[in-house]
Amino acid sequence: LAVSSNNYFIAAGSQNKLDIWNFQTKALRQSITLTSDIKGLDFSADAAYLAVATENKLTIYDTKTWEEANSFEQLGGKLSAPSFHPENKYVSVVKDNNAIVIVNLKNGKVEQSRIIRPFLIAASNISVEVMSSLKILTRTKLALGG
Repeated sequence: LAVSSNNYFIAAGSQNKLDIWNFQTKALRQSITLTSDIKGLDFSADAAYLAVATENKLTIYDTKTWEEANSFEQLGGKLSAPSFHPENKYVSVVKDNNAIVIVNLKNGKVEQSRIIRPFLIAASNISVEVMSSLKILTRTKLALGG
């Protein structure tokens, strides 16, 4: 489930079906059938794009046309939890081995692929063994969830 920052779109995925609704009128705007199950959704900060992670592909949709603006299939592993950079320069996904892959949207290249080891935050007593969510907060900060 993802809601655009302008509260115009709401996107929901169930198995391999993606439905996009107009949040205000509740009208179905678009329905897309994908080749594999949806593992995560995220709208860009300006609501111009929707990132969809399936098991083996990251697809960026243009929200004006609902056509593929870009797709990435050679990231390796099962993908989940896409997240746009606040300025739409990058999009990240989590792989099943706890690697975070950051893709440069301007040139389509993988900027980083780094495995995040299980960690413990002593003050909060939070342990993350397997990441299930990720959000790019700023240029240098990520929020991780397990």
